[in-house]
Amino acid sequence: MEFSGRLLATALLVVAVARVAERAGPFLASTILTLPLFAGPSFFFLMYEVPPEFLAASSLYAFAGTGAVLAFTAGVIVSTERFGLWSGIAIGVAFWSVLAIPMQGFNLTVAVAFGWCLAGVVVVVLTRRSANLHARPPAGPASWSSLVARALVAGFAVALVSSFGATLGPRITGILVTFPLTLTVSIWLVYRQYGPQFTVAMLLSVQRTLPSYASFCIVFAWLATVLTSIEAAFWLSIEASVLCAMVLAYRGTASR
Repeated sequence: MEFSGRLLATALLVVAVARVAERAGPFLASTILTLPLFAGPSFFFLMYEVPPEFLAASSLYAFAGTGAVLAFTAGVIVSTERFGLWSGIAIGVAFWSVLAIPMQGFNLTVAVAFGWCLAGVVVVVLTRRSANLHARPPAGPASWSSLVARALVAGFAVALVSSFGATLGPRITGILVTFPLTLTVSIWLVYRQYGPQFTVAMLLSVQRTLPSYASFCIVFAWLATVLTSIEAAFWLSIEASVLCAMVLAYRGTASR
């Protein structure tokens, strides 16, 4: 019952966010997509089961995993138009693995975690390309069935990680929440609905708006052991992420 509750709660959140996101162009959609929709619910359910030190360590690994997510988007961008959707996703996962998997062998510090993020930025710079980040979707909104499918995948992933996170340990838990599962499902649906060019534009936008996810992770890694209330630490971290997303959205629309 607890597992299904976590699944349904996350699924409802994803559906609500998706309906808002798909009414905008790729940039505003990515602003919402890069909110901590996987890491946030995962840590929310975990914080009642593990000590603050576990959450702080796991959040730091999740923050470092921002570099791996950037590498994933770069891999998909450079390959999906040439080789097709699933080959592009496979190459993106390979890019993610190169940066994410070795992390579990390191005792991360904040400086090392920032270095891992920088590695992802380097990959993005090396694969840079241009696209219209504010183009409207070329077709109507996705069907409810596709949205529900995406939401259930995200909900299942969150429920799985949060249910077994205490057993997996902080390192693996932190790395797992960076795996771009919900992003992959979103890519699949956007590619089917709007085509490869809109998909690439969305991923280029994700590269610019990913700081909102990273801000949640690094703030939670800091506050989890600083504040006496883990709930306060969590919600302040969510606020930091939302504030960052609002700033990025404002700057993105102002630069059109």
